[in-house]
Parts: sequence; structure tokens; C-alpha cells
Amino acid sequence: MNNSCAWFAQHYGAAKVTPIMIIPTKKMGPGAVFSGDVRIMRKAKLNLLTGNVRSFFTEFRNLDFQDLSEAKVQVLVDTHQLAVTDLTLGYAEKPVMG
Repeated sequence: MNNSCAWFAQHYGAAKVTPIMIIPTKKMGPGAVFSGDVRIMRKAKLNLLTGNVRSFFTEFRNLDFQDLSEAKVQVLVDTHQLAVTDLTLGYAEKPVMG
């Protein structure tokens, strides 16, 4: 993960990012150290996110794209818990260092 974070910083500079690692446990081994604020997403939250993304896209089936506004899309993003804060805080958690 540290290598991926370093690559991102090299290519994207000061862009704001929250690295998320998808793994089965939030407890890290005694030798595991992250150089930044890495979050963990476990299976239950990944499944929840997957379901919410599917539900979000299902909303577009019957919408008139000629009458679709940014405000309407934002309402759908919020309704299905897909805002940036939802992704970084609602689906991911801080690891427990062992």
C-alpha cells in the first residue's frame, strides 16, 4: 500500500486522497506500518457499497436524460450513500495496528 500511495503522490502531487485497502480484517500485523492515513474496507461494507452502486444506477432506468440536472444526480448520490464522505467514512474504517 505504501508503494501505491507513493506512486499516486508522484503522479498527482498534492491531490487529496484517502487510500482504501479492501481486506478481510482491520487488524494489522505487528510489522505493518502505513506511511499515511490508510483506511480498511471489509467484506460487509464492500457488499453494502456494491448494492448501493447498483441501486444508484437502477435509478436512471426511467429518468428522462434531457431533463436530468446535476441537483437530481446529487440527490441520488446522497440517497444511495455514495458521497465522498460516505465512501471514506461510511464504508471504510481505520486499521487496528497489532
